[in-house]
Amino acid sequence: MDPVTLATTATSLLLPYIAKAGKLTLDKLSEEMPETVGKLWSAVSKRFEAKPAAAEAATDLVKNPGDMDNQEVFTMQLKKALKEDEEFAKLLTGLVEEAKNDSSISIGGDGAVANKNSVAVNKFQADGNTGSISIGNKSGSS
Repeated sequence: MDPVTLATTATSLLLPYIAKAGKLTLDKLSEEMPETVGKLWSAVSKRFEAKPAAAEAATDLVKNPGDMDNQEVFTMQLKKALKEDEEFAKLLTGLVEEAKNDSSISIGGDGAVANKNSVAVNKFQADGNTGSISIGNKSGSS
């Protein structure tokens, strides 16, 4: 997966759980997520610790996950980290694939829905445009 797609997919998987968890501290957040998503958050937050701008982006996202600017900055910092570190990119690719294959992950509403090899995102904004995006395999569609 290229860094842009991977960063976008990872953010879309994390956002609903961050929003649902409320204002927990960064280190406690992964405890409130399903195991696969929690591993993803732990990897991202650990990587962001050494980078002040990235750590601030993660903190801002946790404080206000519905803010599109926070989402965009977080995704940008994640994309930057993925481009800088091939091992981190491989780790995140594996964790995203694991989450996409976890049939226990299902979120309704405006968040991601991940079950049986699919990830769907509703109300995602990129470059000022709002729409829906679907990444992965979706049975019954071509």
